[in-house]
Amino acid sequence: METFNASAFIPGRDKAVFLLMYEELLQRRLGMYEHVISVRPQQLVGRLSVEVNILESSGLTSLEVPPLQNNKQKSKNIDEFSPPPSTVINQTENFARITFEPNVVQQARITQNGNLGDFVVRYDVKRELSIGDIQVLNGYFVHYFAPTNLPPLPKNVVFVIDTSASMVGTKMKQTQGALFTILRDLRPDDHFNIIGFSSKIKVWQQNQLVKVSPNNIRDAKKFIFGLTPTGAKSEEDDAAAQLKGFYDEIGTPLLSDIRIDYPSDSVEYVTQNMFYNYFNGSEIVVAGKLMNKSSDALHVEITASNRNKYVVLEADVKIEGVEQKAAIGSQIIEDNIQYKNHIERLWGYLTFKELLTAWHKSDRNQEKEEITRKASKLAQKYNFVTPFTLLEVKDYGFQADLPKDEFASLYTEGIGQKLLSLQGRKVTKADGDPHFVVDFPLSKLTVCFNIDGEPRDVLRLVSDHKYSGVTVNGQLIGAPAPPNGHKKQRTYFSKITIIINKPKRTYLEITPTKVILDSKDRLILACDKTATVKSDDLLVSVTAKSNVTVTIHETITFVILVHLYKNPAPYQRNHLGFYISNSKGLSPNSHGLLGQFLYNEVKVTQVPLSTNNGHAANQTSQVVNILKVRNRSVPVIRKQRKLYNGLHQVDCWFAKNNAEKLIDGVYQDYLLPHLFDCGKDLITNDV
Repeated sequence: METFNASAFIPGRDKAVFLLMYEELLQRRLGMYEHVISVRPQQLVGRLSVEVNILESSGLTSLEVPPLQNNKQKSKNIDEFSPPPSTVINQTENFARITFEPNVVQQARITQNGNLGDFVVRYDVKRELSIGDIQVLNGYFVHYFAPTNLPPLPKNVVFVIDTSASMVGTKMKQTQGALFTILRDLRPDDHFNIIGFSSKIKVWQQNQLVKVSPNNIRDAKKFIFGLTPTGAKSEEDDAAAQLKGFYDEIGTPLLSDIRIDYPSDSVEYVTQNMFYNYFNGSEIVVAGKLMNKSSDALHVEITASNRNKYVVLEADVKIEGVEQKAAIGSQIIEDNIQYKNHIERLWGYLTFKELLTAWHKSDRNQEKEEITRKASKLAQKYNFVTPFTLLEVKDYGFQADLPKDEFASLYTEGIGQKLLSLQGRKVTKADGDPHFVVDFPLSKLTVCFNIDGEPRDVLRLVSDHKYSGVTVNGQLIGAPAPPNGHKKQRTYFSKITIIINKPKRTYLEITPTKVILDSKDRLILACDKTATVKSDDLLVSVTAKSNVTVTIHETITFVILVHLYKNPAPYQRNHLGFYISNSKGLSPNSHGLLGQFLYNEVKVTQVPLSTNNGHAANQTSQVVNILKVRNRSVPVIRKQRKLYNGLHQVDCWFAKNNAEKLIDGVYQDYLLPHLFDCGKDLITNDV
């Protein structure tokens, strides 16, 4: 079992969602599949909910939810066979949904410390009793073989008991009790013996296994009762149940020397198909690849031994595709996760297990190297965490060779991940000195411009106060221009504020070092720590030293990149970049330096360059590019802009002179008295 640890900062009175996705091949034991969920929140909680959905294409035959499994805290008031309190079970032929939602009082009746225990769901499915069931998906098949109603094989059992000091007290009593129960379950054809070991070895019957008989069982119990360890006291684990459960799994062998064969011209890459034993209530699983994907049947031949008989099972099994039932199941479960070829992944998992076993058995270096190569390739293809692969958990890290310029000293953790997610879609942005880049998806054009503001200027970026209730402002910070530059000074965004007045007033202030959320409570999040906060319809996600993502009503998403310098030059400042990632929730009446372009179309035309006397120039190459926007003509030139601190370059049509004629009015119309101003714009865009 692998253990993963993660930590996150969650402010008080807010909610965080941790989503853990994993795959597991459920083992069939004692005739049932078992799924276990640990419910141990460490305290009584106001809202606790566990939901388990089961979808089986072959149909469900049994379903049970036992009481919570917690060895050290067993309530005497709970029925041994009843589900935990508040458990609700809804079941159809192929689908079951189990919910467990205990309130605080019900939790307290179980335990006061919040360690409720393991929530267990057991079930079994309909199956073909002879040859087994075969399922196919996209050319891969899996064969489930679990015969029943066979006479058990005689078995030879040796019970080896630890009698060292660690077994003093409850542990030995539990072990003795479990063995007494197991001895009663032995069959007349079985043979057994008992060995006790510590610093010395005690053997009940020297050099032999004895046949099960009433007298031998009686003598064995006397020997077990006489095993008395000495030493320190041990923990009170539930050893009796563990021993009895283990014996129950292997106590009834039904078949031995099992071999499952398929025609060599029909299948390939078959996983392990020979097995030493089959125990009652378990299951044999074989997977492979069909050579003919259109086959409607598969010939199967199974040979095995049962007592003194040689068993042969042979049949043409109808191939059952799971695509249709999978689609139905996805609708039932309402799962947004793309349906994967789980049968192919199961084949990959079983194949890898065989390679791992072969690697451990091999004593030749060359053979081990070849097995390692195959296993690593398979594990990487299916994203398996294995001894041959490394699970690297990054904080959205990004490794890249940065340009050897002012960006070389930037903190870049996480910027690359956000860059990749933003590059694939059209986003409107303001980043850099400050560079404004506007995408026009309908026109398939990108336009850019600069605003040469003054330090401490506050600019209106987005204004949709009247409709969606969202306003975004940004404050500038100044810095000297680089040597030999054409500018006297640079300006960057040092603060971004987002004001939301629907359904209630909420303020967000973002700087390169912190995020301040003022709503029903005041919360401060550090930008160097990853955190997520949800408050009503507002979701704020901070990725450490990288970005802040703000989602409003699930229809508006702003991404604020955090640009930090380790050793800033005199002309460098820690600053922010503002990106509109999703504008569906913003109305066509949106305005601001960026908001006014969200729903517009533009086009670029070329016109001849006029001479000083008003006549067109003779040279055909002398043309000027004119951008048509809202019945205005704006001269533009083709330029390239570096975004994401130089990690990405965009081609755009550049409008000079503080976006003169491109924006409504002049840029001074977008200056505000303070960061939290959300009043009426001097320039409006009502339609």
